[in-house]
Amino acid sequence: MSGPLTAIYLRQSLDKQEGIDRQRERCSQLVSARAWHLVDEYVDNDLSASKPRGPGTAWHRMLGDLGTQTITHVVAVDLDRLLRTTRDLNVLIDAGAKVLTVDGEIDLSTADGEFRATMLAGIGRFEAQRKGERQKRANADRLERGVLFKGGVRLTGYTQGGEVIEDEATIVRSIFTDFVRGETLKGIARSLTESSAQPRRKTTTLGHANAAAPDAGTWSPSSVRSILTNPRYAGRAVMGGKATGVTGEWVAIIESHDFDLVQARLSEPGRKRNMGTTARKYLGSGLWQCGICSAPMTSTGRRYWCRAGGHVARTAEHVDSYIEGIILRRLARPDLLSAFRPTDDLAARRLSTEVAKLTAKLELVDSDYYNDLVPAAVYAEKRRRILIELGDVEAERARGLSEGSVASILGSEPARSWSEATIDRRRAIAHALMTVRLHPAPVGRKGFDPETVEVVWNGTGH
Repeated sequence: MSGPLTAIYLRQSLDKQEGIDRQRERCSQLVSARAWHLVDEYVDNDLSASKPRGPGTAWHRMLGDLGTQTITHVVAVDLDRLLRTTRDLNVLIDAGAKVLTVDGEIDLSTADGEFRATMLAGIGRFEAQRKGERQKRANADRLERGVLFKGGVRLTGYTQGGEVIEDEATIVRSIFTDFVRGETLKGIARSLTESSAQPRRKTTTLGHANAAAPDAGTWSPSSVRSILTNPRYAGRAVMGGKATGVTGEWVAIIESHDFDLVQARLSEPGRKRNMGTTARKYLGSGLWQCGICSAPMTSTGRRYWCRAGGHVARTAEHVDSYIEGIILRRLARPDLLSAFRPTDDLAARRLSTEVAKLTAKLELVDSDYYNDLVPAAVYAEKRRRILIELGDVEAERARGLSEGSVASILGSEPARSWSEATIDRRRAIAHALMTVRLHPAPVGRKGFDPETVEVVWNGTGH
């Protein structure tokens, strides 16, 4: 068959200005009128021509076919459907493609057409950048007024307009509650998956084409963490992934104090982010300390072992059974919670508000400096003073949150909390209540010796 090896490129833009079927009809008519040979068509749906179109897109496949001379000519409805950057235009020119648009805007088979295409692509890039700047200013204005951003990915628990979706909000609240009570990220993800609670965003598998797709109802620790760290659940406006210090107009799903408590726990220096290993089997693995060197004891087989120097080796079941007995007796005492008084709620809210204000103030000072509104010396002094004040407030809040964290883990009925708790939550309770040091067992003495287990209670009044 005679005629150039021709393909048509169809792109349904985000603004839905002209559908794929209508584009295909118009392009096919032009190909027929020119008596060209139509080889293939390339379709990109809901894809912006002003953003990179990498592997997996029809654009990328078309470039590959141009390089192998599978096709030599490309037809599109107009320039905007095909490209909006001079970079993409140069790629087509370098590939030797002959491009023709239905609306007659460009014809890369001529020098005049190439010149006009370059000019139009530059104008298209300018318009795309100007639109982006307008959108950024509009988003910043909405955030300053505390209006929920309605674009992008919908936040779990809310509609796109900011109304609460109660079924999803219940899941979000349970995630925060379980984490405060001592559950790990992996434990929460496992519980949600077992309960058949559906994650709003389905997990996808990237990489090998034959890789097995995960169950659509599977929760991951990273998904749980992303919910726990999102300030919008506490009704706080966010810009660039950070809270702006402005209270949002939407209804908060999580109390401000509870959100701050979770952030304090997540940022604890000694906290380990274990998202991939199996669940702990023994109560004190990584918690109990060596009585000789104070290094954490690890569980090896059925024994606790000093990971630092092998100073102590003890049977894990015997030690844990003894410790659990002590904990249960302590939990039964009515004076337990008095040792861990939560911070006054009003004081906690005041401190959280103060942190948000100082953080916003610090960002404003940075912005003034980067926009050359203040000299370097003035900027440095202002920033130093704010950081000192912020550090003092953060320290005060951390002390209160630490005490409140213990009370939250224990709940109103501590003994019942223990009996119903998972191993992760029991570990959190034990860590909140005590420090345990294991000493070597006496040589030649059989049986378990309680004197070799040193318990130091945390808090006051023990």
